[in-house]
Amino acid sequence: MKPYVPNERDITHVILDYLRVIGAAAWKNHGHLGEKPGRLDIDACYRGRFVAIEVKGPRGKISEAQRIQLELIHQ
Repeated sequence: MKPYVPNERDITHVILDYLRVIGAAAWKNHGHLGEKPGRLDIDACYRGRFVAIEVKGPRGKISEAQRIQLELIHQ
C-alpha cells in the first residue's frame, strides 16, 4: 500500500480551515481567463495584516510570475 501524499487541493483546504478557525478572513483565489498570471492561491487578513499564500504539493515548483507577485507583496 502506498503512503498518502496530500495534493495541493487538500493542503489548501486544511490551510483555509485553520485560518478561519483562528478568526482570519480568508479565501481561495480561483484563476480565470483574462486574469494576470501569478495570482497566489490564498489571500487572508488576520489581525489587520494581509497574508498571501502560494500552496504547492510535495513536488510543486513556484512559477516566475508567482515569484514576482510574492516579491511585490514583500515590498
